[in-house]
Amino acid sequence: MKVIIFCSSQSELSTPLELSRPISFYNRLLVIFFLQIFILLIPISLYRTSFAGQPPRVSLTFAENDRLKNHTSDIERWYNSHGLIGSTKIYTLVAGGIFLGLLLLGLAAISFFLKRRLNEKIIRLDQSMQHVVQSEARFQSLFDLLPFSCTVNDMSGRLILANEYFCNTSQKPLEEIIGFTMEELGRTVDPEAKKRIEAEIKKNGSVSGVEIDVVQNGNTYHILFSSCLIDWKNEKAILSSTVDITKRKRAEEAVKQGEENLRVTLNSIGDAVIVTDISGRITIMNPVAQQLTGWNEKAAAEQPFKTVFNIVNSKSRDPVESPVQKVLSTGKVVGLANHTMLLARDGAEYQIAHSGSPIRNDHGDIKGVVLVFRDVTEAYKMAARLRQAEKMEAIGILAGGIAHDFNNILSSLLGFTQLAKMEAGDNETLKKYLDSVSTSGLRARDLVSHILTFSRKSDVKRRKILIDPIIKETLKFIRASLPSNIRIHQDLRVKRARIMGDTTQIHQVLMNLFANAGYAMKNKGGKLEVVLDMIAIDRTDTMQFNKIKPGLYYSLMISDTGCGIPHAIIDRIFEPFFTTKNRGEGTGMGLSTVFGILKEMEGGISVYSEEGIGTTFKVLIPAHAQSERLDTTPLESKLISGEGNILIVDDEEPIVQSSQGILSSLGYSVTGTTSSLEALEEIEKKPKFFDLVLTDMTMPEMDGLTLARRIKSINPEIPIVLCTGFSEGLTKEMCRSVGICDLIMKPMIAGELSNAVNSALNKRPGKETN
Repeated sequence: MKVIIFCSSQSELSTPLELSRPISFYNRLLVIFFLQIFILLIPISLYRTSFAGQPPRVSLTFAENDRLKNHTSDIERWYNSHGLIGSTKIYTLVAGGIFLGLLLLGLAAISFFLKRRLNEKIIRLDQSMQHVVQSEARFQSLFDLLPFSCTVNDMSGRLILANEYFCNTSQKPLEEIIGFTMEELGRTVDPEAKKRIEAEIKKNGSVSGVEIDVVQNGNTYHILFSSCLIDWKNEKAILSSTVDITKRKRAEEAVKQGEENLRVTLNSIGDAVIVTDISGRITIMNPVAQQLTGWNEKAAAEQPFKTVFNIVNSKSRDPVESPVQKVLSTGKVVGLANHTMLLARDGAEYQIAHSGSPIRNDHGDIKGVVLVFRDVTEAYKMAARLRQAEKMEAIGILAGGIAHDFNNILSSLLGFTQLAKMEAGDNETLKKYLDSVSTSGLRARDLVSHILTFSRKSDVKRRKILIDPIIKETLKFIRASLPSNIRIHQDLRVKRARIMGDTTQIHQVLMNLFANAGYAMKNKGGKLEVVLDMIAIDRTDTMQFNKIKPGLYYSLMISDTGCGIPHAIIDRIFEPFFTTKNRGEGTGMGLSTVFGILKEMEGGISVYSEEGIGTTFKVLIPAHAQSERLDTTPLESKLISGEGNILIVDDEEPIVQSSQGILSSLGYSVTGTTSSLEALEEIEKKPKFFDLVLTDMTMPEMDGLTLARRIKSINPEIPIVLCTGFSEGLTKEMCRSVGICDLIMKPMIAGELSNAVNSALNKRPGKETN
C-alpha cells in the first residue's frame, strides 16, 4: 500500500515571503535617476565651455606662450564686446536652479511610489498569512483523518507531530508523544532494517512500501512503511506513514499454506485432477493430469479445455461432450460413459474413468469445476482379456469334448482307409485317392491334437518347416469348398521356403485368409490369387506391419476380387469377435487369430481394400536360413537412391503423399496428382520432362491402362510402372502391349517401390541410374 501525503500548508509556512516589485516600477525610478544625472551634466558641460575654470596646464615654449596670451586677449576682447561672459554665468546659475528643482521633484515621486508599494505589500502579506493559517488547519484535519499512523520527526528522530490514529494506537495524548523517539515510546525495529531505511532516505529522499516488523508491548506487528524528507518551518524533517498489515500477512500466509497443502495433496493423489474456472479455463493440473494429457499447467491454461481434455468414444471414435460444460450447465456431479478414451497431446490413447463436480462458494454459486479421472487402460484390457479368457476357456472345454469324439471317428476313418488300400490291389488310381484320404485324415489328426493341446492350454512347439508345400496343400483343400465361379491362381516364386513355425498354425492362417477371400466372392465369383516371394524390410517399413524387425521375410500376398472392406471398419477387422458376417456364418475370431499367430512368430500382416473391387492381405513371416529363391532376384536390403523426374498418379491422396515422400528422400524429383486427367495434361505440356510415370490401375476418370496408352502416344520412350491391389485380368503380355514395363502389387513397401523405379529407369535406352 502506497501512501501519498499532501502538505501544502507547511511548505507555505516554510517558504520566505517574496517582496520583489514589478519590473515596471524599478524602471520608472531608474528613468528619473538618470534624467537628473543628465540635467546635472548639462550645466557642468556649459560651464566647462565658458572657460570659467582653469584649463589644464600644458608645457609650452616662450614663443608659444606669448602667442597664446595674445590670442587669449583677443578672444576675451571679442567676448566682452559681445557680452557673452556675463550671459554664461547667468545660464549656469539658472541651470543649477532647475536641477535642484527637478531633484526635489524626483525625490517626491520616489517617496510616493515607495509608500504606495509598501501599502500593497502589507495587504498582500496579511492575505498570505490568512491563507497559511487556513492551509495549516486543512493539513491538520487531513492529517488526523488518515486511517493509519502518520508522524513528522526531526532529523534526530524525535517526534514533531503525530496524527490521531498514531495517538490512539500508542494510547497516549499528543503532549506525551511530542519530543520522544519511537524507541522511547516502546516501539522497536530491527537495527539493521532501520539503518537501511535511513540510508535510503538520505540517498534518495524517500522510501515507499517497505515491509518491516515492529515490536510493541511484546507483540510483533507487520507494517508497511513509507517516508520522505520535507521542509518543516525552514528545517529538514521526515514525514512517515505506517500501515498495520499484520492481519493481511497472516491471511496471506494462511492462503499460501492452504495452497501449499492443496498442491501437496493434489500431487500425492494417484488420480489425475484438473480444476477450471467458471469459463472453463484450466487453473490447476496435478502431475498425473499433465502426464496423461501431455500438457503442462502453463501451456494448458492458454488452450481451450476441449483441446487439452480431448475425449472420444473408443468404439465409434465420435467426440464426447465436455464434462466441464455439462457440470456448468447442470450444476450436478457427472461421470463419464463407458468406452471413453482420452487422446493425449503426443498421440497416446488412454481408456479413462472420471467424475466432474462443481466448485461452489459460501453462497452456493458455482465458481468452477474439479475433474478427477484415472487411466483404466490396463484394467479395461484386463477385463476384455478376462472376458476373452472366459470365452476361450468355454471354447476349450467344448473343443476338448468334440476333439475326443472326433478322434474316435478319425480312428475309424483311417482304419477303414487302410483296409481299402489293402483291398485295392493293382488299382493305382484308387490307391492314389485313398492316399489323399489318409493324408487328410492325418492332418485332421494333427489338428485334433492341437485342439486338445489348446484345451489343455499347452504351449505350441515351433520347428523348422517348409511353407510352400503347406500353401499348395491348403489351396487343394480349399478348392473343394469354393464355388466353381472362383478361379485360383498361385505364383510361388520361392522353393523350399523354410520358417520356424507350427504346421497346424500356418494351415490355420491360410485357411482363415482363403475362407475370407472365398466368402467375399461367393455371390459374383472372381479370382483368388496367391503369391509367395522373399523381400527385405527396412526400418522405414516396420510401422506398416506392427513394428516388426528389419530383415528378410517371406511375403505371402492373398488377393481377391470380392466386395471389399469399407474404410470405416478396416481398422477393426483384427479385433476379436468383430465380424461383418451374418449370425451363424462367422464368430469374428478368424483374423484376430491370424494376427495373434503372426505376432507370436514375429511376423506381420497388412491389408489394402477398395469397396466393390477387392482386398489384398500381405503376410510377412521371418525367413529361416538355407531358403532358395526361384526365378526372382532378392530385393536389396537397402533403399536404392537415384535421380530423375517422376510423375505419380493415384486417386488416393495418402498413397501419393507417401510414395512422393519415399522417392523424394531417395533423390528423385517427384510430382504427384490424384487426377489422371491432370497427369495427362502435365505430359502434354512437358512431354520430355518426366523420366518415369508411376500410375494406379483403378481410378475414376481414367484407368491406368488407358492412361498408359495416352502417355505412350505422346512420348513412346517414357517408362510406366503400374500399381494395383488386384491383378484380375492383367497379364504380362497385356501390360507390355500398352508400354507398361513393370507391375507392383499393393500395398507397396519402400523396398519394392525403390527397386521397381530403379529397374524401370535403367531400362531406358542409353540411360542408367546409380
